[in-house]
Amino acid sequence: MKLLLIFALIVLLAGSLVGELIVQDPGYVLVSFKGTIIETSIWGLGLIVILSFTAFYLLLQLAQYLMTRRRRLNEWRKNHARNSADRKTLNGLNALSAGNWSKAERLLSQAAPNSGVSLVNYLAAAQAAHEQNQHDSCDALLDEARLSAPKADVAVGIIQSQIQIDRGHWESALATLTRLRSKAPKHSYILKLLTQTYTELNDWGSMVQLLPELRKQNVYPPEQLQQLEQKIYLGHLTKSLESVGDGEGNDARQRMLGHGWKSVPKTLQSDNNLIERQVELLLECDGGASAEKFLSERLKKQWSSELAELYGRIDGADVAKQYRQARDWAQAHANDASLQLTLGRLALRNSEWEQAQSYFQKSLELSPSQEAYAELARLLHNRSNGSTDPQVLDQYVDSLTGSLPELPQPEIQPEPAPAEPEGSNDEAAKAQAAS
Repeated sequence: MKLLLIFALIVLLAGSLVGELIVQDPGYVLVSFKGTIIETSIWGLGLIVILSFTAFYLLLQLAQYLMTRRRRLNEWRKNHARNSADRKTLNGLNALSAGNWSKAERLLSQAAPNSGVSLVNYLAAAQAAHEQNQHDSCDALLDEARLSAPKADVAVGIIQSQIQIDRGHWESALATLTRLRSKAPKHSYILKLLTQTYTELNDWGSMVQLLPELRKQNVYPPEQLQQLEQKIYLGHLTKSLESVGDGEGNDARQRMLGHGWKSVPKTLQSDNNLIERQVELLLECDGGASAEKFLSERLKKQWSSELAELYGRIDGADVAKQYRQARDWAQAHANDASLQLTLGRLALRNSEWEQAQSYFQKSLELSPSQEAYAELARLLHNRSNGSTDPQVLDQYVDSLTGSLPELPQPEIQPEPAPAEPEGSNDEAAKAQAAS
């Protein structure tokens, strides 16, 4: 209260002083501008200036107030739109996880423009559209995703390539993945998708070139990579024949198979599956001699019972030489049942029936197998003019049914005795009565 009185006294004193000065000398001010003349006292001009400044200040404050209110209103609208978008995004993702594709696409696409994660919205909506087989909508949403986040082109491209793979558009997927690989050459998932695409397209040459990068980036565990590498070179060997024209003969095909085998890494040239496939391809090219030579060289380097059995199936150019080679191996592998089976087959090719039977029997003694039983049964059947040893047949049947469950079977009925001629019973009765 005291301060208010003091302030009022100061204002009165100041007003009295100013009023006295105005009375003593009001001053004179003349302003002329383009024919307009304004005359006033200096005190009047000062009052005008003060009032103008005050009005200008008040206008500034009003403008600032209005702008603040507008900014707050815009912020409220944005927050409201964002909160609404967040709710729609959450509901859309829930619908997506529940398989409600139509609802998911609608909510996610509506929320995308105001969402803080619009890229996620567009990508998820594109996935929902893809699940509905709406290809045009899916592609449009992917374009929107790319525009909303230009720096996320790799992420968008991965989703696009996955969708193309799901559609079975392998060529389109390959084009997309090739472009992505140029931007992210070490991206593991891109390399995985490329592997899948090349495999589906049977592009084994490209897979051979991709293998070093797969190994370098540790895209697959060692065991899985080894299986993949085996599959790639199996396909590569088969594919090598396709480059041979239809007009070229078997010699050209066999030479191409030889070049294809040389491209197989040394670590895989001892793989039985690859060796067997190479032999099969050589035999398809009427290359019995080449197949025999190739397999013989492999067996000399590394023994394998499976390959030894395959050796007996080859009809080489010189069966006598082939037979001698197998007998040489038998000196070191006499207890190999597969080799004994092969020796029996080669003995047949050389018309040594007794020796073939001996080899088949020894193979069965070492390790009974269906093929050895079948070979022995066929040989005995043909040697006995159509009658086969019943014991061999029973053993063969047992080998075929060994994996079957135990189930009731009909009892073997004894063969009925031959009927006696008429009158024999009467004669027997008379003889008994006479005695």
